[in-house]
Amino acid sequence: MVVHTSKETRYRVWWSIYMLDIQLSVMTGRPPHCSSDFCTTPHPVPFQEEEFLDDNVAQIIMDNESRNIFMEALSSRNSTKSTSEVTSSEGFGPPMSHHGKQYGQAAYNAVDSLTPNTSLYFLCLVDLGLIMRESIDTLYAPGAARKSWREVEIAISTLNGKVDAWLSRLPTAFHFTHGHQAFERQRSCLGFHFYSAKLLITQPCLSRLTRKAPGVEIPGNFCNTMVVMCVDLAGQMLDLLPDSPEPSWVYHVSPWWCVLHFLMQSTAVLLTELLLLAKEGTVQHRTAWEKFCKVSRWLAVMSTKDLSFQRAQLVCRDLLSQNSLEPDIGVYTDNDKN
Repeated sequence: MVVHTSKETRYRVWWSIYMLDIQLSVMTGRPPHCSSDFCTTPHPVPFQEEEFLDDNVAQIIMDNESRNIFMEALSSRNSTKSTSEVTSSEGFGPPMSHHGKQYGQAAYNAVDSLTPNTSLYFLCLVDLGLIMRESIDTLYAPGAARKSWREVEIAISTLNGKVDAWLSRLPTAFHFTHGHQAFERQRSCLGFHFYSAKLLITQPCLSRLTRKAPGVEIPGNFCNTMVVMCVDLAGQMLDLLPDSPEPSWVYHVSPWWCVLHFLMQSTAVLLTELLLLAKEGTVQHRTAWEKFCKVSRWLAVMSTKDLSFQRAQLVCRDLLSQNSLEPDIGVYTDNDKN
């Protein structure tokens, strides 16, 4: 028999693999390998391993009813309802038995005592990862091609709302613009994944707006609104990076192993705006160009230390050259590498 602490540790390992699978799917464009339909692993509890022996935490880990109550109470923590209001039968169906009330009390005691920690961060990351997985299945799976554009728009709106709801529930300590300094690395990771998810959801609208094939329906207001949002989000993702390239920041603060993906995900949107959508001389074009200049500075510095950044820099150089952009207004200069 596997003890409850060991089972909980295995849950975390499984969710780590699941998150890696989703991230690799987004990065490579290949379908995910882990099927959600065959997953019965519960969400990881947001407690440090040394807390697993606490009575309230142990009750949550060992009992599924307590775990479910705890997760519901945790998700309602930032709502206008107080804990006592959430404990009423209104939130959880039929009145609880004596044991149910006991388990529920353990869950609410655990919620009240919960403080920000790396395990809570991991739970937040898993929640966002599940939305990203849903986005892949809904918008990028082969079956999505059979949907009408109206159906795709509804899906985009729904998924976008889910990510916004995730952000509204994010504990203040982990917020990437005004969170706690002690969780700088966690905040950075959540920030990049948040913007990556938003770009993943809104990019189909960007693709549709640039498609000029005969017979393609003219994009409506929703599509145009999502494209503006997509370009703005790409710039906001780049705002997570320091203005001056700092390789030490990449390796100590950012999700270093996939930061190039995030950098190029936003760059692809900016290049689409620059080369296909925004007219030269407009505010939109200038703003996108300024953001792209920041990308080029980072690529120039990081390419001296990492071959993958060097390849990304060459791709961007080729695109600039093919579209006759003046090389003197680019920032691929030797000075940037010093």
